[in-house]
Amino acid sequence: MTAIAPGRARRSRVRAEYSAAAGGAILVARFAAGAVLNYAFGLGLAWLLVPSGFGVVSAVQNLLLLAAGVLNAGLPWALALRVAKANGDHEAVKPEFRTALVANLGFGLVLGAAFMATQLAGSRLVPTGSAVTDLAVAAEMVMLAVNSILAGVAQGSGRFAGLGAMQGGEILLKCAAAAMLVAGLHTGPAGVALSFLLGTAGSVLIGLRTCRGLMPGWGPLASFSFLADSGPIWLASASMTFLITADLLGLEVAGRAAGVTVAVLAAYQACGLLARASFYVSDALADAVFPFIARSASPRDKHRWFMAAARWVPLLIIPIQAALFAAPGPVLRVFLPEQYSYPAAHALLRALAAGTLAALMTDMLVKSLFAAGRERQAGRRMPITVVTEVTGLIVLVPRYGAVGAACSSLLASGVGLVLLTPLYLRTVQARLPSAARLAGYAIGFAPTAAIFAVAGRAPVMLAWALIVAGALAFVVPARRLRLITDTDLRFLKGLGSRRRRPAWHPDVWLAVFCVCVAAVALLYNISTSPDILYDEAAYTWAAQQVAQEWHLTLNTQPLFVHPPLMFLVQAAWLRVTGYASAPVASAIRIARLLAASAGVADVLLIAGLAYRLAGHADPGGAGCSRP
Repeated sequence: MTAIAPGRARRSRVRAEYSAAAGGAILVARFAAGAVLNYAFGLGLAWLLVPSGFGVVSAVQNLLLLAAGVLNAGLPWALALRVAKANGDHEAVKPEFRTALVANLGFGLVLGAAFMATQLAGSRLVPTGSAVTDLAVAAEMVMLAVNSILAGVAQGSGRFAGLGAMQGGEILLKCAAAAMLVAGLHTGPAGVALSFLLGTAGSVLIGLRTCRGLMPGWGPLASFSFLADSGPIWLASASMTFLITADLLGLEVAGRAAGVTVAVLAAYQACGLLARASFYVSDALADAVFPFIARSASPRDKHRWFMAAARWVPLLIIPIQAALFAAPGPVLRVFLPEQYSYPAAHALLRALAAGTLAALMTDMLVKSLFAAGRERQAGRRMPITVVTEVTGLIVLVPRYGAVGAACSSLLASGVGLVLLTPLYLRTVQARLPSAARLAGYAIGFAPTAAIFAVAGRAPVMLAWALIVAGALAFVVPARRLRLITDTDLRFLKGLGSRRRRPAWHPDVWLAVFCVCVAAVALLYNISTSPDILYDEAAYTWAAQQVAQEWHLTLNTQPLFVHPPLMFLVQAAWLRVTGYASAPVASAIRIARLLAASAGVADVLLIAGLAYRLAGHADPGGAGCSRP
């Protein structure tokens, strides 16, 4: 990420603001961590839920993505643009902050009410009869409205650490809540919807802390011109969100007559998790350079900032999408359950991979045009892509099903790219890469593409070895094309020349030794020992009652020998391991594993507490006089 900044940016006087390089690193690192968690989240749901339940979750997720995109469009981007152009004078933009917060919150309330009315009327956007799921989705829309405004302020002010914490915290809290609600308590799609709500609520709390010192308080609102100026931004951003979310919703609606099932929706969502991962990498890069494009005075500087982010597309993103396109079988067999690996899914992943490449370039152009002051022109062009996708869904889905939905998204994204590229080039007074440079890239990438194609026909292990080999084969051509810059090489050499970290302190080794001794003592022979105490049987039975019926009782009497949280944790553990309804003798052994592991963790925590207290102790004693 060192080369994301074309020049040394002047450090802002506002504490916790970052350069584009640091911001890009933070946001991409957040995406990397978030991608792992989101992938584990989606994959875990694919394993825990039956295909029909996963299909319901897919509908919920895409509806919320569409709602988030609509709420993120317009006011948050207009506010981020105003904050970025204020150059640290945050008092000047507080009226706009108030206006955006009030208006977006009202918009979120309207969306939530409209969703509930649609569900109650029978035209269900989410195919479920659960009132809990419907209420959680409606409340999530309201929470997203507030969260998007806070994120816009954090981005415009360059507070990328806080923005990354908001996004990362949302993902982490969502995954933790889903692990408890879905895996532990088996609440199904309703638990997933609640986990979305809890994650966004946590992000709002982090956002309030991130925007400390910038919150507007009570005061006057901005003029109506601010809302009017956000209209074109809303049109363009909402259209962009429509491109990457409406295909699955359109598949559900337009595919009913063609016999599209919930299982097909689940397969579409699963393939989309893989194909569209690169979109969020480019999205983070575009967010990082957005405030710097807005602050740049000359078209040349604006273009340099754009290219600082866009160079990662030919260097990193195109090879990833090419691997998905050329070798979909090995990718699906490794990353998804067996039921999602079949020939139709291969074609679907290819179409989604190609569409994602066009969509991410369109997204980068949209955000750059916002920052360059061309939001009105972008707002007039982007609705054409919505018409294109809707037409494609109506025509292609009844005939080709899921692949037709993916192709409609590809066509719409391609139209957006064609419409916005000339506008961007005129704005920054730049030209497309020369034919010789494009030919050089094609020739340099050809060996990698050929290796990927061979990998698509190879067994899984050999296929992945070929994919890695193909990626490495592109390193030399990328260097010759100057996609890998001298700055990148200096950064890598600097990493290699840094001094190694010193060996662990002896106290750390002592703590590790104590933990190992405790682990051996507590875990040895834990599953085969015949010594079963009354307490073990009673507590395990009580935890089973919680896991099965939510009754904290023993022989119909309340049981409060230990704090209730202990039984809740043990009940979730028995649920996850499948021993919630097993015979008590079998469940005791698995319950011992949780208790013994907690004992080992206690040893580590006590050692850490002892070291912390010892480090602040006075060797001479509190009341002793020194000689």
